[in-house]
Amino acid sequence: MKGRKFYFLPILALIILTGIVLLNACENPIMKPHLDRLLANREGNGGNGDNGGNGDNGSPTFTVFFNSMGGSDVAPITGVESGKTITAPTAPTSGYGNFAGWHSTSARNSPFGFNTTPITANTTLYASWTPYYSLGDPGPGGGWIFYRDEMGFDLYTGSAPADNTSRKAHYLVVAGNNISLQLWTGNNTSIPGLDTAFGRGMKNTNIIISNSNTSAAHACRSISTDWFLPSRDELNALYQYWNNNGRPSTWNIIALNDRFWSSSQVSATHAWSQDFANGDQSQWAKNFTLEVRAIRAF
Repeated sequence: MKGRKFYFLPILALIILTGIVLLNACENPIMKPHLDRLLANREGNGGNGDNGGNGDNGSPTFTVFFNSMGGSDVAPITGVESGKTITAPTAPTSGYGNFAGWHSTSARNSPFGFNTTPITANTTLYASWTPYYSLGDPGPGGGWIFYRDEMGFDLYTGSAPADNTSRKAHYLVVAGNNISLQLWTGNNTSIPGLDTAFGRGMKNTNIIISNSNTSAAHACRSISTDWFLPSRDELNALYQYWNNNGRPSTWNIIALNDRFWSSSQVSATHAWSQDFANGDQSQWAKNFTLEVRAIRAF
């Protein structure tokens, strides 16, 4: 029993002495920073990386976001420790063109180096694309491409006013030739659900066909199911490209006094048209015969 007390007393004394040293260190301006660093490192080791955006070793973590610029979605990469690099994700796809790489600026003039560039802040990378077609190129299925949009636009395809079904499109193509002179519908009936905006020509055409037996819209659809009478704004986009690019003769658009129907309605008796001689957009009576030029989107 006496032997056990002999061993216990030195151990107790050591514990008390250690406590006194630690208390003094907490107040000692020289020792305190070292003690704080020791405790911080101990807390950092064994952390789960989720507290305050810190990684397993206590370093901050960041997220890399991907803006596909009209392409398919790419999930962000989270939890990237400061100073670490990342590998490239699966490339996005787009109806606009072929994927051409990621850039660190929205101007897309600074290619990002995967596996070489350290991440030191939350970062957004931007996709670049090589377009499938140039403006003025022959379009798939005939005609010429007069409009393209890297980000894409909503093409409304419904057949009723309340049907706002849409899909993304990137290009507009004009048919290779005019269709013979056509009435807009030939009757004085207001058709609900028609719009003037870009991306609405297909829906306008579907609605007009559902509400009339003969029309400029019917004539466009007779080419194929994906051709339609352009809306007022789509028709103007066609005029602007054609007029600003030398009015190419191969497009067979005769400018002199050629006024074209749009699929956009003004009233029960009038619809929007555009003069390709001077670009004038104005309303004409639906029972007049005007030129018709079909377009399609993809």
